[in-house]
Amino acid sequence: MSDSQPFAYLVTIAFGDREAPILATVVYLSDQTGEDAKSVAEALVTNAANSSTQRPCFQWTTLKGQDNKTFSTEELAMLISAAGQGRIGVARVTPVKLN
Repeated sequence: MSDSQPFAYLVTIAFGDREAPILATVVYLSDQTGEDAKSVAEALVTNAANSSTQRPCFQWTTLKGQDNKTFSTEELAMLISAAGQGRIGVARVTPVKLN
């Protein structure tokens, strides 16, 4: 892990039924600037289970679904597993500034 402050992105993910997917947002931390949907989608497959001390990583504790839904530990484990299998889509990646 680098000692420099990571670049933060708010990522909108889609999962579940293709016709009516569930949308959620999660914070993604990376050592790279200029991340986009493709690079984040690749990181989602390879780094979904990374801990918060590793880079890149997804801050799953920030995961919020539609209508501010929170996810149970079991739902989160299934989501991380699905991400590692490439079954989660990345809809939008928005850079955010950390204070």
